[in-house]
Amino acid sequence: MGALAKEESLKPVRISELIRADLSELAIHEVIPTERQMAEHFGVSRVTIRNALEILEHAGLVYRRQGSGTFVAPHRDTHHHRLRSFSEELALREIEYETSVIDVRLIENPELTDSSWAKIDEPSYRIERVRANKKVALSWEVSYVKARFAPGLDKERLSGSLYKLLSDNYGQVVESADEEISSLLIEEDISRKLSVSAGTPAIEIKRRAFNKRGDCLELARAIRPNGQEFLKYSIRR
Repeated sequence: MGALAKEESLKPVRISELIRADLSELAIHEVIPTERQMAEHFGVSRVTIRNALEILEHAGLVYRRQGSGTFVAPHRDTHHHRLRSFSEELALREIEYETSVIDVRLIENPELTDSSWAKIDEPSYRIERVRANKKVALSWEVSYVKARFAPGLDKERLSGSLYKLLSDNYGQVVESADEEISSLLIEEDISRKLSVSAGTPAIEIKRRAFNKRGDCLELARAIRPNGQEFLKYSIRR
C-alpha cells in the first residue's frame, strides 16, 4: 500500500476520534448529526464518516436504528486524557525550560532524508531541537512538518510550542496523535547534543500527529533521558 493510500485508510480512525470528542456534549440516546452533515463539517466523504461511525459503534459509543439515525450510547466507565505537546506538559507542571534550535531546513526531496524512522513522502521541514531545564537535558526532538500545511515555517520563531505556532499562524490544529514508546540507550551523537553520557537510559517516543481532517501534519521523534518523561494514556479495546 502506498503512503497516500495508507494515509487515506487511516482517516476514518482520525475522524472517529473527533466525533468521539463531540459525543461528550450530547445526552445519552440523543441523535447525532447525519452522515451528510458530518461529511460537510469535517470536509471528508460520507464513506469516511460511515466507516468512522462503524468504529464508534464497535466501541459501544453509538448505536443505530434503521430509518431513525445514529444515537449516543450509554456511557462507559472510561477516562481519556487530553493530547498535549511537550511544551504544554512542562508548563502544566510549572517546569521552566529553554529550547535550543539546532537545525531547521526544508527537505524538498523526500528521498534525501537521513531518517530511517520517518517515511517522508512530500517536501517537509525538518526541525531539530533540544529542551533543557537549568542545563539539565529534558529532551532531544526532531519533527518533520509537511511544507504544504505550513509554508515558510523555517522563517518562524521555533523555540516555543510548535503546535501553538501551527495553530496560530497556519490554522492547523493538532487534534489527535499516534505514539510508539520504547526504551533505549542514548547513542554518542545524540548524547553530545543532550550533554549526557553515551549509553544513558532513555525513553524514545515516536509520534504521528493529525489535524481534524485526519491529515498527518507531523512526524516526530523525541529522546528523553530516564526520569524526564511525562506520559499519560487512555487504553481501550
